[in-house]
Amino acid sequence: MKKFKKNAGGFTLIEVMVAMIVLAIGLLSFFALNVAIIKSNVFSKAITYATNLAQEKIEQLKNTDYDSIANQTETNIGLNNAFTRTTTVASGVPQTGMKTITVAVTWYEMKPFISTTPHSVSLTTAIAQ
Repeated sequence: MKKFKKNAGGFTLIEVMVAMIVLAIGLLSFFALNVAIIKSNVFSKAITYATNLAQEKIEQLKNTDYDSIANQTETNIGLNNAFTRTTTVASGVPQTGMKTITVAVTWYEMKPFISTTPHSVSLTTAIAQ
């Protein structure tokens, strides 16, 4: 019959459980960081897309007859129809014969991070007659 040594090498159950808890905490923090990175990436793409929509409108207005340039609002445009583009025109600013055009694009966060806080990008330019 074999006798077992009292101080046999190996891990105790408590050591294994502590190691598993440390590993679980590490993995959970990694996944939380991953979610934050994905959210930031989605938001960055939305800002880029909104900026492109605003720039596109400014380019359209530069190629439009001066007297036809007016305030307008376009809803449900762009990616997933999630953006609203508002064009504001101020005549005679900064001087007579010029129009200052401000294009603001607003949106709410896209899936999977739905938010009730609106975000906005705004570009301003001046066009001469």
